Amino acid sequence: MGTFQHPFEDGVEYKTDAGRIDLLAGDTKGRMVVIELKAGKAKDAALGQLLGYIGCIASEREAEEIRGILVASDFDRRVIYAAKGLPHIKLLQYHVSFELHEVA
Repeated sequence: MGTFQHPFEDGVEYKTDAGRIDLLAGDTKGRMVVIELKAGKAKDAALGQLLGYIGCIASEREAEEIRGILVASDFDRRVIYAAKGLPHIKLLQYHVSFELHEVA
């Protein structure tokens, strides 16, 4: 594939008519990737938000494949089931852990 060219800086917040996308990036195949970040558990509204962003971007760029990634610490069951029916959507779960080391 050719060089990835889109009118946005890769991996930054991006404003649309549907709201502000947390991260808009490009993958190695030149496809746009909309990434929505949630602190805590992702509910139905988070998936709807992600799909709204994808739909908005798609309406601006005809016939372009756009992927979506929803990142959260946990997901409602309904969100998981819905994502299984959407091949262009991926759910990624994050885990946070802290280590404390005495320094003084």
